[in-house]
Amino acid sequence: MARKKQRRDIPDQSELKLQPSEWLRWYAEHLRQVLSEYARRRTCEREDLELVLLDRSDLERAAHSNPEAFGAAERKRLRELDEKLRTLGPAIQRVMPDIRDVRKQLEIPRSHWWWYMDQPPQRSKGGGDGEPTR
Repeated sequence: MARKKQRRDIPDQSELKLQPSEWLRWYAEHLRQVLSEYARRRTCEREDLELVLLDRSDLERAAHSNPEAFGAAERKRLRELDEKLRTLGPAIQRVMPDIRDVRKQLEIPRSHWWWYMDQPPQRSKGGGDGEPTR
């Protein structure tokens, strides 16, 4: 049986304690890669989309645990990136038809709107539109 090559772009345990600005960098880079692929092929690999969604969730958790770490420039950058992520909604629905099951399995909170692009938008207090939840 062929052994699956371990991805080097996924953070290991030590990296899970990164500052929000580092998670923002990870999110920006992975999103850029997925958007580039989507522009070329009009589709994306499931693994790459999952990575972006997980990056965004990790960023949200890091920002929530250290809200002062995000200045005005980082909040602006996050809003811009989130707008780009929203353009991938149709691709996410196509490539991840089981996203509801994934959300349930991972216990993704509703405040992580990027996991719920298969449903109508639901406005909530903070966090839902590029501002880290406080």
